[in-house]
Amino acid sequence: MQIPVSRGRGNISHAERTPRGQRIPRCPGGDISPQELEDFAKIAKKYGLWTKITGAQRLGMFGAERHQLPSIWKELVDAGMESGQAYGKSLRTVKSCVGSTWCRYGQQDSVTMAVILENRYKGIRSPHKMKMGVSGCLRECAEAQGKDVGLIATQKGYNLYVCGNGGAKPVHAALLGTDLSEEECIKYIDRTLMFYISTAKHLQRTAPWLEELPGGIEYLKQVVIGDKLGICSELEALLEHAHCTYKCEWKEVVYDASLAKKFQQYANTQETQHTEHIEYVDMRRQRHPNVYSPPDVTGPAIFRREKADEGWEWFATQNICPHKQARTISRGLVGETLDGKVTLADPIYKTMYNLETGEGISNSDLNLSTFEGTGQPL
Repeated sequence: MQIPVSRGRGNISHAERTPRGQRIPRCPGGDISPQELEDFAKIAKKYGLWTKITGAQRLGMFGAERHQLPSIWKELVDAGMESGQAYGKSLRTVKSCVGSTWCRYGQQDSVTMAVILENRYKGIRSPHKMKMGVSGCLRECAEAQGKDVGLIATQKGYNLYVCGNGGAKPVHAALLGTDLSEEECIKYIDRTLMFYISTAKHLQRTAPWLEELPGGIEYLKQVVIGDKLGICSELEALLEHAHCTYKCEWKEVVYDASLAKKFQQYANTQETQHTEHIEYVDMRRQRHPNVYSPPDVTGPAIFRREKADEGWEWFATQNICPHKQARTISRGLVGETLDGKVTLADPIYKTMYNLETGEGISNSDLNLSTFEGTGQPL
């Protein structure tokens, strides 16, 4: 039997969290060379991927099999590209217009400034995703006033806006400083980001964080410009450390055999098959008949858990999630509730299950089918 790779407890990187199918290399400021375009096209063509220019001025490739990812990323990395961390709680991208170089209205070189910002803040972990924009003039083609950090060029420098968000409740960014030099912009952005990262709630975006901040934007100005709390040097040091320790996680994966092994299609063989052609012998015991299970493609997801002085407990469930019928269950995270139930969390759709019975915890209408012997010591 070919056993899909499964996950137990422990931390996993952005690379492992990325859902099947989407590859988005970083493209600072939307700036990309003809050679990078050619390399990108060759790789997409080689693996038969659908390509799209994303809303964040990047090139996306869609439709890859999970086991193909290390190979695809090796070719991208060797071509000089790196992960755009499209699913990370970190900086996504810095959008820019063409600026003074190619636009008659441009006041400053917005592309160069966007590249500087993206290379400085890429990979920094934060409570939620962050987006930035740099517009070369007041016409605002990069929509900087709707970003977590936005710069709009003036004749004397840049106006700096912070804490704007899109989404279900769009919020206009607040003006933090006017006619700032590039050095001042970076200094104040450093301080603002680290103050946000250090004080915001988990999964709280910058707009609601600023809304809850006592004194709002005026207080933020006193902290990051006037150094009211005397912490600006500390905030700058923290940001500098994060910047200097950045690494592309996909680059680590493709050149580390132990990490690349986590992306094999099966844990016990190097063989691969296209998932639409895989057929399994169905030996499941249907404990929950309302589970949607397409015939001959469910496959087992195998998990083990060590018990003190009792060896290992083994669990086997269907590999297709009952929520979206995606093959994500084998990548789930095993945990335990306060009352001793062994749980499984779907890493993509965040649904929670009782690993012993297959019953849905977060949604009682979604249940997993389990195999005979699940939960027994071996």
